[in-house]
Amino acid sequence: SVPLRKWLEFQLAVRHERYSDFGETTKPKYSGKVRLPANRFVNVLLRGSWSESFKAPDIGQLYQPQSFAVTSASISDPLRPQDGARQLRVLVGGNPALKPEEGTVQYAGAVFEVPALRGLSLSVDHFDIKVRNVITTLGASYLLSAEGTRLFPNAVVRDNATQNPGPISFLYGISNNLGLQLFRGIDYGARYSFRTSRLGSFTLTADATQILKRGSDAGQGAGFFDNTGLYFDVEWRYNYSLGWSRKNWSARVAADVVGKYFNDNWTAAGWGENAFTLVNPSVSYRGFKKTSITLGVTNVFNSRPPAMGHRTLGFDDRVYGAGALGIAGSLRVRREF
Repeated sequence: SVPLRKWLEFQLAVRHERYSDFGETTKPKYSGKVRLPANRFVNVLLRGSWSESFKAPDIGQLYQPQSFAVTSASISDPLRPQDGARQLRVLVGGNPALKPEEGTVQYAGAVFEVPALRGLSLSVDHFDIKVRNVITTLGASYLLSAEGTRLFPNAVVRDNATQNPGPISFLYGISNNLGLQLFRGIDYGARYSFRTSRLGSFTLTADATQILKRGSDAGQGAGFFDNTGLYFDVEWRYNYSLGWSRKNWSARVAADVVGKYFNDNWTAAGWGENAFTLVNPSVSYRGFKKTSITLGVTNVFNSRPPAMGHRTLGFDDRVYGAGALGIAGSLRVRREF
């Protein structure tokens, strides 16, 4: 960290790694922040960073023995609806031909403070994440979807001896490298803190993430597919919270909101077409000599996410998170020594 002036600071980091099977790699990170001249209307802090990343395949992704398994759920073949839903054979296991993942990460944004409203800060940040040779294991439902069929036409093996298209013999479910994965969007944030003499301190936060572009290029010649706002990839996510503290007591309630996305006839009507909210309150006491006790509730209203029959939990936990399983309580005791 190099503070050149009170209003200007640069940061530099570098990481060097050596692998017996993937050679050597050196990846840097550059970042900086600039505070513009203060005035009575608004104070502005500009910040940005650029970095490179590297991830070698895990041992299991490379050398796990390949074997046949069956899907946990019955799945319909979109090209042969007359066959009905059934469990499908999938070839799973490692892939010794995997390449390392490499990528670049860019951030640029600003923080705004208004002197007339002490305790209020606003922020906006643009991010751009590109990963090449993404290692992924594709599920059966995805491989049979319109996107999966277009990007991975050879992943579904059929018996075309007597009919075309013939019934599915098996699916390739081993780890593979995608050509490119892109994740681009904007983070918005607002925070307001104030203190009262009788009631204690309060903090209100509101954060939102807007996905501008998210998708992949499988490297099979079909080009880039932007999945933003479609199944699995919502365009908007929000988080709101209200915190309070006074002496040894504190409390917080947070609301996580997942925006709607286009179902595109992926499953039954209604799945993914409505916003979903999780509310999680908690209360803490820290008056026992370096010991704090926190009681929390996840999904306090026992809200149910839209049903999705292709996932084991009955809903898409990749979108809504494990907290959508139902109401759950937790008790945490922390002791400092």
